[in-house]
Amino acid sequence: MPPTIAAVLVEDTDDPSAPADLAAVVSSNCFNLRVQNLGSQTAPASTARATYVGFVSHSLATPSLAPGAFVDLVFPQPPFACTDQTCFVEYDVDLFNVVVEADESNNTRADSC
Repeated sequence: MPPTIAAVLVEDTDDPSAPADLAAVVSSNCFNLRVQNLGSQTAPASTARATYVGFVSHSLATPSLAPGAFVDLVFPQPPFACTDQTCFVEYDVDLFNVVVEADESNNTRADSC
């Protein structure tokens, strides 16, 4: 008689928590940007960009961020011509889409100064 093999229960071991979620959450002026991880997984290092619309763009490295952590990035100041009038700035976080995120819609922010 062949040996009997006991039943084996296989469980899903995937982490059910939400992935990372980088967000451009606040800027105190045209060259400061807070990038925060609103998700429940660590976000790997990525890149953020500030575009002074009609003038110039600058990119900065964003370090890896634990859940809830943030970093304040300081971009080069906008050109004088931009500050001499109403200047529009667009921020993009996770510029090259290297972070698997719960919500991609909060990766951009528009401001004026």
